[in-house]
Amino acid sequence: MKPCLRLCPAIFALTVILAGVIHLPTILCQITQPYKVCSQLVQCGNTTLHYPFWGLGHPAYCGHSGFEITCKNNVPMLHYRSLSFRVLKIQTSQKMITIARDDLWSSYCPQYLYNTTYDLNLFNDNNFAQENVILYYGCDSSSQALLGSNHNFNCGTNNTKKNNYFLGTSIIGINNMLNNSLQCNTRITVPVIQSLADQLALTTAKVSDLRSAVRTGFNLQWTANNDECDQCVQSGGKCGSNFQQPTLFTCYCANGSFSLTCNNKNQDATEDVQRFRSQKTYRKWKLVISVSCGITGFIVMLFVILYRVMRSMLSTVSIPNPCLPYPKTNSRSRSCSNLKRSELRVSATLSSNPNEVKLEYTPWLIVGLGNPGNKYHGTRHNVGFEMIDRISKEERIVMNTIQSKALVGIGSIGEVPVLIAKPQGYMNFSGESVGPLAAYYQVPLRHILLVYDEMSLPNGVLRLQPRGGHGHHNGVKSVIEHLDGRREFPRFCIGIGDPPGTMDMKAFLLQKFSDIERKEIDKALEQGVDAVRSLVSHGFNDRITRFNLGQKYKYNKV
Repeated sequence: MKPCLRLCPAIFALTVILAGVIHLPTILCQITQPYKVCSQLVQCGNTTLHYPFWGLGHPAYCGHSGFEITCKNNVPMLHYRSLSFRVLKIQTSQKMITIARDDLWSSYCPQYLYNTTYDLNLFNDNNFAQENVILYYGCDSSSQALLGSNHNFNCGTNNTKKNNYFLGTSIIGINNMLNNSLQCNTRITVPVIQSLADQLALTTAKVSDLRSAVRTGFNLQWTANNDECDQCVQSGGKCGSNFQQPTLFTCYCANGSFSLTCNNKNQDATEDVQRFRSQKTYRKWKLVISVSCGITGFIVMLFVILYRVMRSMLSTVSIPNPCLPYPKTNSRSRSCSNLKRSELRVSATLSSNPNEVKLEYTPWLIVGLGNPGNKYHGTRHNVGFEMIDRISKEERIVMNTIQSKALVGIGSIGEVPVLIAKPQGYMNFSGESVGPLAAYYQVPLRHILLVYDEMSLPNGVLRLQPRGGHGHHNGVKSVIEHLDGRREFPRFCIGIGDPPGTMDMKAFLLQKFSDIERKEIDKALEQGVDAVRSLVSHGFNDRITRFNLGQKYKYNKV
């Protein structure tokens, strides 16, 4: 095993301070230039981004929350929860965007089947002639007689084989008995424009017509401070959002930033822009900050050197035991002399011969996301905490330690050492616990299992994934941020369903389960403990694949 390289704290502190001295003036200069930054053209392929869209070099303050665009093979992508949409066209003057589902672009058989959803607070589809097409999966053999062979398409995934069909909703409106007669495992809805939906309603429609309809996409109109942005542009400004409060609209102008339009003396320019407008003032602040950082760095360096000298002198008096308790190991030999403080490992000798190779288990960090306090106990947003509590009970891992703002327990699952944790800094700050814990115990990304609630899954349905995005989950966002933007860690999603009707999302997340939902969640938690045991012991293998497949069709029957 290669030795672990450790930076001298003095060198590390000096490096950080010098980086701050070099880059801080650049950051302060950028604050003075939001008008220039937001005026720069940003493109992905042939699409040019304007407000409310941001990303690809445009910072968040140049757009509106919820309109981040990424670029994939010169194709702009818009993401919402578990779905990704291809942006086919943006018509800024009409506030209209044409999008198509990326997971159905090349195949109608994605790994996970989701209905088409988007944020109704940001987009409005009532002004456009379009209609849903329904894709049925895993139908019985009698469905072909009802729908005809032209509407059939094949799948190589989801265990659905050949009995899959598409159908325009206009047909179902004429004959509801047809829909009731279909016996299929699941279905999803996909919006298409009305003219193509009418073609798909014909009995002569083919799979090629479905492909054309899906790739043509559907239209949405955004509602993101439309009137305010029009007034700002007419006054010569650039639309954006406030630095401190991203939900507030801000008009960035050449002479500062304003709440609505440029050159309005009745409006106060934002403090962060006006503070550094004067180039003379900026140079003054740059000099003061640089000198202050240099003095602070010198003092810190002296303190670190003094600390290391004192620690070296005291090390001859007493040496603390760095071993972490490991109550359930059955290994024949276990040496503490070679175990670093920031490692949680178990070695088991496979033979009495001392020259034999030792088997070494890499620890797992299992973190449940939620909010601390009795106020949030039993709510939908706290199912991650409940899973950790269930693991603690089943595996007899006592959680009685506070470390890195988290309630922590150290134990094992089988022969594998695990560290289970419940961050105590509220959901949106979960990363402040996960990042330091992973660094302290030297847990690799592939062994950090994050357990959290997922609204895109039906209540009580579970899903294990080796990696993924944040899906607009604030807790996952925080964890990714404190893992240096890395997303390659496993996730254990617990379905809680979507809010009913027009119910506020926050109110839904902080609501407790109904009696029926509670039974489904309790059963899911019981199944989840077995899934965690399998993952920790064997990793992502065929057993996990079968588990995910069984969960997907758990309650989703037509």
